[in-house]
Amino acid sequence: GDQTTEDAHDAYTAQIESMRLAERTQERYKTHWRVFDRYVQTERVREAHPEAYENGVFQLSRLSTEMFLRFLSARRLGGEVGGIPDDKGGFLKAVGLKSVGLDKSALVERLRQEGVAKPHDLDARVKEYMRGVAREDSNRRQTGELRSRVGKDEMDFALYRWVASRFLEEGDTFAHLFLLLTWNLLNRAVNTKEMLYGHLLWKEDALVVMLPKSKTNQAGTQRPVAKHVYANPGAPALCPILAFGVHSLLASSAGDRGKVFPGGDQQNRFSKALDRVLLSDEGRSRLAALGLTVADIGTHSVRKGASSYLLSGMAGGGPSVIAVLLRGEWTLGSVSDRYWKHQDAGDQYVGRFAVGLPFREPHFGHLPPHFADPSAPAVSAALDDCFGSLLGSQSHLRLALAHALAQVVHHAPFLRGILPAHHPLFSTRLFTVPGRLAALADLLLVERTSSEVMIVTGLPPHIIYLQKVEEIRQLLLNAPEQSETLASEIGEHLQRIGLAGTSVTTEYLNTRLDSLADRMESMLREREPTPGSLSSVPLPSGGGGEGISTGRSMLYEWPDGTAGVVPYEFVLPSAPIRVGWELWHLGSEAVPPIKQLRSFHMPNPTQRKYLSNWRNVMSHLDTLAQQDTPDLWQQAFGEGAQVTARLLGDMYSAVIHKLRFRNVYQEREGERTVNTVAELLRKRKRALDPSSSATTTTTSTTSTTSTTSSSSSSSSSSSSAVVTATATVTSATVSSTRAPRRSSRAPRRSSRANRLRS
Repeated sequence: GDQTTEDAHDAYTAQIESMRLAERTQERYKTHWRVFDRYVQTERVREAHPEAYENGVFQLSRLSTEMFLRFLSARRLGGEVGGIPDDKGGFLKAVGLKSVGLDKSALVERLRQEGVAKPHDLDARVKEYMRGVAREDSNRRQTGELRSRVGKDEMDFALYRWVASRFLEEGDTFAHLFLLLTWNLLNRAVNTKEMLYGHLLWKEDALVVMLPKSKTNQAGTQRPVAKHVYANPGAPALCPILAFGVHSLLASSAGDRGKVFPGGDQQNRFSKALDRVLLSDEGRSRLAALGLTVADIGTHSVRKGASSYLLSGMAGGGPSVIAVLLRGEWTLGSVSDRYWKHQDAGDQYVGRFAVGLPFREPHFGHLPPHFADPSAPAVSAALDDCFGSLLGSQSHLRLALAHALAQVVHHAPFLRGILPAHHPLFSTRLFTVPGRLAALADLLLVERTSSEVMIVTGLPPHIIYLQKVEEIRQLLLNAPEQSETLASEIGEHLQRIGLAGTSVTTEYLNTRLDSLADRMESMLREREPTPGSLSSVPLPSGGGGEGISTGRSMLYEWPDGTAGVVPYEFVLPSAPIRVGWELWHLGSEAVPPIKQLRSFHMPNPTQRKYLSNWRNVMSHLDTLAQQDTPDLWQQAFGEGAQVTARLLGDMYSAVIHKLRFRNVYQEREGERTVNTVAELLRKRKRALDPSSSATTTTTSTTSTTSTTSSSSSSSSSSSSAVVTATATVTSATVSSTRAPRRSSRAPRRSSRANRLRS
């Protein structure tokens, strides 16, 4: 009725009024209110200001300026002299100028909310008080009582480069991307935390980021600044496009409300990762060399360091101070803000400089590695397979993800060398589909200064001149060598075909051909295998090396001489659940689908336990998919159907919400590993069924027979058929029944070898 409508209007009005302040500011004010409430509840304040209380309760309307100034002094003094109790039975510590200013702002907001008028002389006297506090702190810095620097110190470029590399070495791809975006965008960490995929767009050779809200644009009334982010092919650890590609490959979907960094307080998560790196022995050593400690560096140090690095390049032809200030969204005063507007050209140069490209070298203007045709069938198939869930809700990112994928393909050797060996990235479809990396690498254009796909942007004139000079230099250097090389190649070619000092006749050619035929026959005879056991198959030595290719899978020699379906050093990857589900059904180049493996295929008890965890989780996920998405399930696993990563991704997106174990806004279910989910499922079962044993695990009885290929076995009379029919052996062995446990390791391997040979 009308009353309900009026109530809704009142509630919305109150909500809008409360939004005049940022949520973070409101929380800070509430903290300062609680401190003030503790102060007025102390006995000595009651005795000093009895007029401010009624029936023992403090009345805010009776607050005097004198009483509030005494509160500020108690905050400044701190400890027992200040006399403000804390939660632990002690007293609050002394605070600085900034906290005192927040005390005053919090009080004014509280008076406004409760409709109480300020004391008439409050503003003037507090202003004079703050001037005195600032002068006192300045004197104490002069005498050495306080540290000379105010706030956090800037992170210089050398420290930034080391921290970025260290994050990759630890496998923390979240912190790596967070650091690189904060540096390149000149962001405050809180703005990086709130970034959405909808804020990103690819334009020419750069990723464009437009944030609608910032500290200086709280109401969003100003036009968002288009910040250009570039790749750095020469320093992959500093390349934000590469970091974005790695992060997106591991993202299960667009996250909470399309956030690039979904979850709770991701700013605090990054802060902890930064402290962890700086607290290492090498981190402390590097800080000590700069005269700093861990306490001097924080999340805001990244923004300070990036702006200092950009402005330091002005003397050598770097970006202008105005372009840097506009990118950092600092206010420039009323006149400056009115007449100095953001332009793409200036920001593009800032973006190239910020990413760490060498601005005195010609390759400052090189294009990043990119696909000759981003819409080529192989590229499109890889995008759908690797980013299907993300592209389903963020289709505008297709071009950006294509260029990010190109960086990952180009820098794959670098990633394999710096990331931990079992990082989840190497379990994604980009790395597990046979031949995909090599096929995509063949489509790349590298070290180009021009391209039909994109235009080079952000180049200052001196770089263009340097590139022309370099072209002329290379031509002059190569001219003598090219003439000498041509003469040498002609002579070598004549020697190879036998024309140098030899008469080519029919008899000469017949003699050479007969000699070649004899050599080929001899080589074939030497390579012919002899009948016997499996040891006659030319398996690699040393255990777990290269396998014998047999179509989909391989056989590997184990130390005891038997052949294994997986390498002896095989480790089930610590993969996010989405990636794990793909490996479960699709497998990889070297290993068959994990659902076909059995415990006796595992090289050690630990991997057998992990395989059990995988089976429990994936059976549960299969059951959810069959119940909630029967049509998709039939398309993937029905008769004559073929499962694809895209179908798995669609089913995953539909059922993953049922694997949430905490508050939805704090959840990062896409980042949980298979083993973690297995443990959470066990805990959930024990909570629902207390009578069950703590060690009992639930194995889903819902069969996935529609997904498991029927096993087939080939008959062969000779032992050499073990190699030629490896694909059949793999299929037959992985679908056999579980072998009984043995009392010792050696008999188990013996029986396992017999099963393989049979």
